Amino acid sequence: MLLKNRKLLRRVGLVGLLFWSMTLVANDADAPPPALGELDNANGQLLRLRREIADNLRSTARFGGLEHELRFVRYRVQEGDNFFVIMARVSQDAATLASANDLANPNALLPGTDILIPNARGLFVHSEDPNAIQRRFGREVALLKQKGDLWFLPGQRYNNDELRIFRGDGFQSPLPNGRITSRYGSRLDPFTNRMTFHGGLDIAAALGTPVYASREGRVVRAETAPGYGQLVVIEHEYGYQTYYGHLSAIKVAVGQTVPAGHIIGLVGRTGRATGPHLHFEVRVNGQRTNPRLVHGITVP
Repeated sequence: MLLKNRKLLRRVGLVGLLFWSMTLVANDADAPPPALGELDNANGQLLRLRREIADNLRSTARFGGLEHELRFVRYRVQEGDNFFVIMARVSQDAATLASANDLANPNALLPGTDILIPNARGLFVHSEDPNAIQRRFGREVALLKQKGDLWFLPGQRYNNDELRIFRGDGFQSPLPNGRITSRYGSRLDPFTNRMTFHGGLDIAAALGTPVYASREGRVVRAETAPGYGQLVVIEHEYGYQTYYGHLSAIKVAVGQTVPAGHIIGLVGRTGRATGPHLHFEVRVNGQRTNPRLVHGITVP
C-alpha cells in the first residue's frame, strides 16, 4: 500500500503517517530482490527507482516517513564500476548504499558481487536492542522499520566521523613498515595450491615486530584461534572490528580499551602461516571487507 494521495497525507497527520509508514513492509520482502540490469537511462527499472528515491526523500523531509514502501533492487557490480559511479547512477548517497551492504569503504566492491539498492535514503543499522538505537540517534523507535536485527532510519546520514572512516581516514596501519605479501580477495592458497578467498591483508615483517591497534576500541578477543594462531580482535564504533592474527605474543587483555597506535601484540607465525607476518582484517557488522583504504597501507 502506497501513501501517494496528498489529501490522505494531510488527513492522517504527522503522527499517524509516521506510525503507518514505518510499519509498511513489502509483501514479498522475503523473495529475492529483482535484478536492476544496466545503469543507463533506457532502463525503466532504474528510472522507477530514481523516482521513488526522490519521492521518499521529499516525504521524509516533510513528514518523517516514506511515500513508497521500502523495497530493494539487486545490482551486479561490473568491471570498471566503482562505488561513486554506482551511487550517482542510482541517485543514492554514501550512507545508504554502504550501510545497506555492510561496506566498510568505497573499494569494498568487487566485480561480480551483488549489492542491494533501496528506494529510499537513510541509514541501516544492525541491533537487537531498539533502545540502543534510540539512545544513539535520539529518535523514537516508532520511526524505524525493522527486518530481523536490521533497522532503517529514513533520512539519517553518516556523521562526520563515520564518513571519515568510510573514506579511509579512520584507521591507521597496524604495521607501518611491513610489506604486503597477500591481498584481499581470491588467491592461490599456499597450503592447498588451490584458489581460495583471502579475507584480509597479509603484511610481512620480522618476527617480534610490534603490532599496533589500527583504531581506538575495546579488545573482545585475545586468544588462540583456529587458522589465526594467536589472535586479537578489537571492537570499534559503528559496527567495525579489526582482526590481528598469527601473533607471536599478545600484549592486551579482553575488556581492555586501547587507543589507536597502542601495541597489542608482536608479529609471529602462529596458526596457519608460512612465515612471520600479520594477517589483518577489517570487518563491519561481522562481514569481512577490503581494508585497502586503511591509512598508511599501500596495496600494490
